[in-house]
Amino acid sequence: MRNIWNTQKKRYGYVELVITILVFFAVLAWFNIGFNSIVSTTNQEQLKEAGETIRKAVVLCYSIEGAYPPDIDYLKENYGINIDEKRYVIHYSAYASNLMPEIVVFPRQ
Repeated sequence: MRNIWNTQKKRYGYVELVITILVFFAVLAWFNIGFNSIVSTTNQEQLKEAGETIRKAVVLCYSIEGAYPPDIDYLKENYGINIDEKRYVIHYSAYASNLMPEIVVFPRQ
């Protein structure tokens, strides 16, 4: 009788161990999904903020000088715009000095 009970306890111990490991990996996967979601949201917000920063500088330039800046380098030199060009590609297309330029910021891949 004693051997039967000991054998069953050992099997039960292995089941507990397997369940504990599975729960640990499930929690680890859940944290990983949450972390990736936070990183994705942060990257989207930073991209949006970069575009808004350029637009605000363009409007400021127009209100001070009476004309929109001809290119993004003009904003960098005269208005202190500092966008990380290693992370973002900026499409800036000015048609005329009295028309709002087209500004699109893309993530660099």
